[in-house]
Amino acid sequence: MSAPVLPVALVGPGWSGRRLLRALTRLPGYRVEAVVGRGPGELSLSGCTYEVLARDAYPEVLARPGLSAVLICTPPAAQVALAEAALLAGHHVLVEKPVGLDPAGAAALVKAARDRGLVLAVPYHWLYNPLIERAAEAIAGGAIGRPVHATFRMFVPRTRPAPAWLRSPETSGGPFVETLVHGFHLMETLLGPAETVLSAAEYRDGEAVVGGTATLRHTGGCVTVLETTWLGTNAMRSGFFDVAGTEGSVSFDRGLDDRRRHTLRVQSSAGNTVHRGDDDDAGFAGLLTRFRDACLAGEAATLPGDHGSVVRALTFALAARRLAGSADPEGEEALR
Repeated sequence: MSAPVLPVALVGPGWSGRRLLRALTRLPGYRVEAVVGRGPGELSLSGCTYEVLARDAYPEVLARPGLSAVLICTPPAAQVALAEAALLAGHHVLVEKPVGLDPAGAAALVKAARDRGLVLAVPYHWLYNPLIERAAEAIAGGAIGRPVHATFRMFVPRTRPAPAWLRSPETSGGPFVETLVHGFHLMETLLGPAETVLSAAEYRDGEAVVGGTATLRHTGGCVTVLETTWLGTNAMRSGFFDVAGTEGSVSFDRGLDDRRRHTLRVQSSAGNTVHRGDDDDAGFAGLLTRFRDACLAGEAATLPGDHGSVVRALTFALAARRLAGSADPEGEEALR
């Protein structure tokens, strides 16, 4: 008996869409039924050639018999409407972060998926990296005592092409919403809910906002400092986090941008351990495997994380952006 296959359509074959397609081709159990973009054409990737349909073909794609899931990798402004249409058509959905630019829209998608018994996933792939899973176990298991202070940094290389929608904070949300949202989602998952944005600042290159820093206080008392810049280089570490506790520490490093090899170090009273792993593909493989299995099993779920973690990540990013642009960047803004 042949293994079950999940038929999917992908909308938005840009940088993140192509990355997702590459990951899909390495996994069993997926079949790409359609690719929808801005205009008709072809896309060659990982030895496969896909016909790219124009965006006005989307309703016809949703109505195709046998389609089970839709992967949405468009800019934020279009994400909620496209995802809502797919859910209303009865399809499972994977939608790129940050899930629109309004937490209310993201919350409505979570509710729509749950009401219909469908899977809604957001590719916060860090959580499915085996080394970060080890880090989460160490923190939750008390290996480092009570977390007191944490840092998170994620750098985007300046050599990566930046389309017009990304350069505009009005359509991308800027560095806080487009990039630093990863850090908030991850650090809340590791350290518990954040209750307040203590401070935030943005960095500019001329008129363009190219980076930002935010400081959070978690309900358990831990303080996290998060930073991102879009002016990174291949000589810089592309992303890392450190968590200092009362009895030890956890440190994760993605490595240099052009040679990502991950390293996790755990220091505790039980001793020091070092774990090494592959690049980000491991996280994507874990996420897409969970998404495929949940869809095929017909499980209603929000991946990754329940309890509004996807909505809270966007709420944080917008709160930090507001505070960074205010007259009092050292003020506080409670997360609502």
